[in-house]
Amino acid sequence: GMPDESQNDGDERLKDYDGLNGVTYDVYDVTTDFYRLLQEKEAEEVQTELKNMDLSDRKFVDQQVTATIGDKDGIANFSLPQVSGGKDAVYLFRESAAPSDVKSKAEDMIVALPVVDSAGNLHQGPIHLYPKNEINQPSFEKMIVDQQPSYQVGDQIKYELTTILPSSLSMYSKYLISDQADESLKLEDNSIKVQIEADTYDGYQKGISTHGFKLNFDLAKLKPHAGKKVTITYTMILANASKIDQDMINHAELETDFDKITRERKIKTGGKKFMKVDALTKEQTLAGAVFVVKNSQGEYLQEDGGYRWTKNKAEKGIVNLTSNKEGFFEIKGLRYGSYLLEETKAPDGYQLSNQDISFEVS
Repeated sequence: GMPDESQNDGDERLKDYDGLNGVTYDVYDVTTDFYRLLQEKEAEEVQTELKNMDLSDRKFVDQQVTATIGDKDGIANFSLPQVSGGKDAVYLFRESAAPSDVKSKAEDMIVALPVVDSAGNLHQGPIHLYPKNEINQPSFEKMIVDQQPSYQVGDQIKYELTTILPSSLSMYSKYLISDQADESLKLEDNSIKVQIEADTYDGYQKGISTHGFKLNFDLAKLKPHAGKKVTITYTMILANASKIDQDMINHAELETDFDKITRERKIKTGGKKFMKVDALTKEQTLAGAVFVVKNSQGEYLQEDGGYRWTKNKAEKGIVNLTSNKEGFFEIKGLRYGSYLLEETKAPDGYQLSNQDISFEVS
């Protein structure tokens, strides 16, 4: 959360908050404005009025970018004159640039010298200022590479996760990315690849299961890559046709100290049910008819751990669909599209059909 506003007495506080690197501060001399307004108003009112003022014709004094100094992040040091035009100097500090994941800029800060501490004594030594920024959630996106409207059993489906690492990674102790898929989707174990920008990256612990994985990033190794893009690619196989025309979902999750962000993607597969009946007596269902499935290129459906298509009907593994005593048979796990049934064995006492039967999976 954001700390409350407070009057600065120059002491070092806010030790519970982490510093933010890469924020640019400009300093302007507003001494003349301060003393002019002080003739009519109290000092605190004057400070409030000076914030957000137009600085186009005010004297620019210095610019610094916050960085890691010693073991502390978010430090910018300024050495400024104590006197301006014969008066105690007054400075305005304005945030002019910040990393892209900073949600809200810090307010302008006014420092009127000399600074008096809480006991009313003149503050000695460096004056510590604590501007406050609020950070956006890290970006986290998931996509299916070359997504198709539908898939068939055995298809490889390539997923891609991306996240832009926060500029404030020094605040984090947990960066965990995981993916959990529907039981119809099986992870290809060695397919997980992690890159930061264009470089392969391995600074994480990996846990994998049949249908998902967890990558627990080592923050000490990750912190030098703050602000960079991480891309994770992996492949799932559509392992079975247990869900026809239903969403098969996999959920990706980014979990940090501050956020839990979920992204999901869905795929589908199709199928078709058939009934073999007597041409004249439609109530007469026929058992024992055998069919093969062809695609629009005239190739035959073959099963070998998943579906594939072949020109050669005599090959091993050609899928045969046989009608049961109710005349029923079905095909499951095809992509949406146009197909043909070719009868290869007629029911006893019937002629073999010499015409293919077209059907749609949709």
